[in-house]
Amino acid sequence: MSCRARLSDGTVRVRRLRLDDVDALYEATVESIGEVYPWQDWCHPGYQRSEMAEWVEAQPERWESGIHSFVIEDVATGTVLGSTGVNRIDTRHRNANLGYWVRPSWTRRGVATRATYLTARFAFEDLDLIRAGITAAVDNLASRRVAERVGASFEGALRHGLMIQGEGRDAALYSLIRDDFPRFPSLVEEPETQPFSASTSPWMSENHATGSSAHRRNARPISSNSSTVDTPSSAARSAK
Repeated sequence: MSCRARLSDGTVRVRRLRLDDVDALYEATVESIGEVYPWQDWCHPGYQRSEMAEWVEAQPERWESGIHSFVIEDVATGTVLGSTGVNRIDTRHRNANLGYWVRPSWTRRGVATRATYLTARFAFEDLDLIRAGITAAVDNLASRRVAERVGASFEGALRHGLMIQGEGRDAALYSLIRDDFPRFPSLVEEPETQPFSASTSPWMSENHATGSSAHRRNARPISSNSSTVDTPSSAARSAK
């Protein structure tokens, strides 16, 4: 299946990761620790650049396995604002989780809402899914507001549906379905970039391309849980 490497609404862009995103994503992550760590264990105090490098280097393999992570970018400046993605794809029932997080200096500007619309488009159009779920801790009001702003339906609460920092936390479950798609904002077409893969990507050095699979498996995700774009399931605290 051919999937787009980027989608844009003219203000916000989501695109596949490149190796040269490591520093910008690491900077955004360190800025976000205070806001994201209460909801996402991966974004912990003391987070190291090497953790981000491992995760970024693992993206070609993860993409091929069905874990689709994106950088969120400001179209006007190219500033990296956070991450979003689609994971936990159930090919039989054609549904998946959708996740997002946005750095604090760019919250309250509609970034997470725009990025979630774009990522949902990818899920429905490129992956041919019929449902995208969003899960957030019940007291993670910022992520819940994003789900509500994109028109996701609240389906109920899961008692101890999430494990956060070793503690069971109740989770709020939302969903978007294909029938919601017609009211999504329009896209702005941008030139496609070459997909990020070990064999074709200009960003992959020989060392990066031959990194061990164990090294990649241990890389931590940078996305929001069910919002995780790679592991767990609970939307990280994000912007509106």
